[in-house]
Amino acid sequence: MLDSINFTDLSRRQVVEVLSWRNHPAIRNHMRNKETISLTEHLQFIEQLSTVTSKRYFYVHEKCEGVGTFSLTGIKDGSAEIGIYVNPFLHSKGYGNQIIDFMINYAFDLQNLSTLFLEVYKDNAIAVQFYEKNDFIKYDESNDMYMMKLQSQQIPHKR
Repeated sequence: MLDSINFTDLSRRQVVEVLSWRNHPAIRNHMRNKETISLTEHLQFIEQLSTVTSKRYFYVHEKCEGVGTFSLTGIKDGSAEIGIYVNPFLHSKGYGNQIIDFMINYAFDLQNLSTLFLEVYKDNAIAVQFYEKNDFIKYDESNDMYMMKLQSQQIPHKR
């Protein structure tokens, strides 16, 4: 069963672990900022999270093993933009679905949000298909991105 820890409460080991995931090419190449993040930059980012209420980042784990992260940013008026990635060093399948279910339940049931938004690169076909499978719908696009959303009334109350 999955559980989560707010980034502001991570141990030093977990901070370094998340940074190694974020800098892994399989993750980094699908981020807006494709640059490698330094430990100093990562620590500064986590530090500023303790003073901001419009962003929440979570380390997701099963028992003692980190399996991925999710974030809610731009939180306001019942909505947030989401981000998710799975630990790229795991070879077992299915954690993406478990993490997104966990995140959706957290957002809709515990944070009382009604709409989740995301942007995904058009050329990231696996991610586009993943989000569509999880009930997100495309509502707009730019040259290289799809904008997608999920509203709480689109899904059964309990996933």
